[in-house]
Amino acid sequence: MDMLAAYRAFVLVADHGGFSAAARASGQSQSAVSRQVADLETHLGASMFRRTTRRVALTPDGERLIRRAREVIGLVAEAERSVGTRAQALGGHIRLAAPAALGHVLVAPALCAFLARHPDLDGEIRTLRDRDAALPQSDEVDLAIEIGPLPARLGERRKLGDVPLVLCAGPMLVRDHGAPRTVDDLARLPTIESAPAGSRIAPWRLERGAEHREVSPTTRLRCDNLDALRSAVLENAGIALAPLWLVHQEIASGRLWRLLPQWHGGLQPIYAGPIGDAPLGPEANGFVDFLADSMGRQRLFV
Repeated sequence: MDMLAAYRAFVLVADHGGFSAAARASGQSQSAVSRQVADLETHLGASMFRRTTRRVALTPDGERLIRRAREVIGLVAEAERSVGTRAQALGGHIRLAAPAALGHVLVAPALCAFLARHPDLDGEIRTLRDRDAALPQSDEVDLAIEIGPLPARLGERRKLGDVPLVLCAGPMLVRDHGAPRTVDDLARLPTIESAPAGSRIAPWRLERGAEHREVSPTTRLRCDNLDALRSAVLENAGIALAPLWLVHQEIASGRLWRLLPQWHGGLQPIYAGPIGDAPLGPEANGFVDFLADSMGRQRLFV
């Protein structure tokens, strides 16, 4: 059995939600994709998917394997790019569009590192500040990075992975109010909400495995963008439910503490693709691989 091919088939099925869609994305027959996944399941002695007539979903074993499988695929891709003809330098110009906070925190640093590897390449990034901002025209941007759900306005898109929403707060706030020990404790603590001005504050829907809970937070501060949310939680204004990519550096450094780490507020898929029907060029494709590898190494995906 080709383990790498099996891992790739497994990830494709998980990302596309079915065997037929994974087969179309990979250019293989559905029977070939099914056989690769079946061989992987036999090798591991565990089922990776729950299959119904309408869709497939990851089993608990599949959920444990998916992040590691992405890491394996990313490491192999990185190794291949480092040698031989795949190591040829890219050149020209690459133009990106991304939501503002994602662009500031992840995309811009990754693009700088990517350009450092390719001295003949220069870049441009446009950040979309409004939640519903229209993407630039296809002749203005080569690649758009978007946060789920699946964006119909992109062309052929690639799912980079799923990032959890995590509970976090500043150390001073935790010292003043106490750390929540259960989900019910969250109702008594001040929180920071990310919501458009004038919109209704929605309950927090939290998950722990198959268990789901809903909490109505005590909102102390509402922010209409994620950059403001991150600043507010760093200032100890309250507890935030934030995407891990937004706060992972602060959690790693101790500036923020992750609370109730066994719980998360759902998963946030991140996609990359061209605007319109034109395929990605080698520079954009190379950057998508680089960004996915970078996020995987930072353990941002589940």
